[in-house]
Amino acid sequence: MSPRPAAGPRFTRLFAIMMALVSKGSMPISELATKFEVDEEELISDLEMAACCGLPPYTPDQLLEIVVDGDQVSANPGLGLLRPRRLTHQDALDFILMARAMLSLPAMEDHDVLAGVLEKLEGAIGEKSTALRARVETSPALTGVLGEALAKMEQVTIEYYSFSRDEMSSRTIDPVALSSIEGQWYLDAFCHLVIGPRRFRVSRIHAAQLTGEPACQGLHGLQAGVPFDNTAGTFVEPLATSPDSMVVTLLVQPGVRSVLESYPLQSIEEREGGSLMVTIYAGSQVFLERLLLQLGGHAEVVEPPELIGLGHKAAQRVLDRYISG
Repeated sequence: MSPRPAAGPRFTRLFAIMMALVSKGSMPISELATKFEVDEEELISDLEMAACCGLPPYTPDQLLEIVVDGDQVSANPGLGLLRPRRLTHQDALDFILMARAMLSLPAMEDHDVLAGVLEKLEGAIGEKSTALRARVETSPALTGVLGEALAKMEQVTIEYYSFSRDEMSSRTIDPVALSSIEGQWYLDAFCHLVIGPRRFRVSRIHAAQLTGEPACQGLHGLQAGVPFDNTAGTFVEPLATSPDSMVVTLLVQPGVRSVLESYPLQSIEEREGGSLMVTIYAGSQVFLERLLLQLGGHAEVVEPPELIGLGHKAAQRVLDRYISG
């Protein structure tokens, strides 16, 4: 069986499967599996999940009707789901922003179709303002190279700035997927420098060049086009698995817990008075200094002993540079 995709890509595929079934009425399971590049066992599993979906109050008459008869499968979404929906103005603006972001990708499939839908929607709500723009951080030239590498399944050499280590490095990577997360573009890839999967922020890739060598994601247990299940957050490099990472314990005062939510934590312990004892992975001293500066005077290093007072020293160094001009 092929590796099961993460929830987002799996939902997207299932939605496409349901649209195909609704448009044709019924299809052979084998044909559906071939069309969507999934094995039949996983396809049936997805259809079983879809059969649990519907409209409130989710009584049997409000659920999707999916029937598997031998090698044939048919779907009846019901009148409730087939009825045209009215978008609120906010719904329409959300879709417009998402569509404009997608159209900015050089490798965007069905570009003309989406552009046509966008034009009709903008005309319907009277929104043609250039003030409404999708914020997508990307470099068109690099995105084009990376998109070509993904399409050809070809290795790429990149010059990459690691924010956690404050250094540039040259790497050979096997690209796996491009994804947009909270307005930033990321490239998931197998990195031959660290011999493991990594997530690279596209804006920190200073150069990229195709090598002409085939990418070998399959040998690394990765699936092309499917982003990593990066439960530690949107880190460019998963610090928790880096061989160079440090384990640091911080005493954090109340009120700044939200700052830590996007960092790879080993443990977090609430103490009397609302303070936190946090054990965190730090990829380098530079990374740790930046975190302590961000937390201001609300956090201090407890372990290891040689890093106690690091935040104060970093703040003093920044202040000295500011004073000296």
